[in-house]
Amino acid sequence: MTAVEARGAIETDEQLMARVADGDVRAFEAIYHRYHRQAYWLARRITGSAGGAEEATQDAFISLWRKAASFDAQRASLHTWLYALVRYRSIDSLRRGTRSPLHQELTPDTVGNIEAPERTEEQVFAIDDHDRALRLMSELPPEQREVIDLAYFAGYTQTEIAARVGIPLGTVKDRVRRGLLKLRRAALSESAPAPSA
Repeated sequence: MTAVEARGAIETDEQLMARVADGDVRAFEAIYHRYHRQAYWLARRITGSAGGAEEATQDAFISLWRKAASFDAQRASLHTWLYALVRYRSIDSLRRGTRSPLHQELTPDTVGNIEAPERTEEQVFAIDDHDRALRLMSELPPEQREVIDLAYFAGYTQTEIAARVGIPLGTVKDRVRRGLLKLRRAALSESAPAPSA
């Protein structure tokens, strides 16, 4: 383990992201080291190809670098935020149906020079929906938020979540079910038209 990895391993995601927001490349490297494998495998599951997964993962980390100042740990954990970026980039890759060649290695010198992907109206709506989902998720009890986060943003199976969190599979299923019911009720109550006066 390098000195950068050792330092990054003892810092929280929030501490690292505060440093990334200040332009600290080493903090970015520590976050990359911490999450790139999981991010890649989530992208691989969505895109179905190594090239698409590499592209989506790289794009997600570039977005993380660029948008670090907008990260809010009160709204979502870093891995939830990052995995949402990976999902968007993976879906974008599938919609395009073509893979852009990876001309550049993701390094501190090249991150700032890569053009941001275009935003379509559909993507803007998707981000609004995602922000709403994150806000509703933040209102769940922590134990329900954790399992839903791992299942729907990180892509873990319920069996994997049980092993990772150290609770029985039945408890995972119950927490997911209860959390989803609460999210559904909250979303429906927000969508309900206001009573006329």
